[in-house]
Amino acid sequence: MQTLKSSAFLPEMERKSITLTIPNKKYKFFLELLKNFNFIEIEDISDGDSKEHVLANLKQGFKDMQAIKKNKLKTFPVEDLFNA
Repeated sequence: MQTLKSSAFLPEMERKSITLTIPNKKYKFFLELLKNFNFIEIEDISDGDSKEHVLANLKQGFKDMQAIKKNKLKTFPVEDLFNA
């Protein structure tokens, strides 16, 4: 099954969102059908982050780690998150 998040895109109206679960064999057909409606914004959330996005996040994490080691980035104890 694939998951598709869709919301109506009408600037003068309030927007609503729905989440649909579509069988894999009908997913491409249904996606193409929805693309024909100019008032629908489609966000495909079924496959998670792309490979490029994951790699970019990892690179940023390593840069942050290096900055922390050089005392260029401020940190705080994780307990502070729970005690706030």
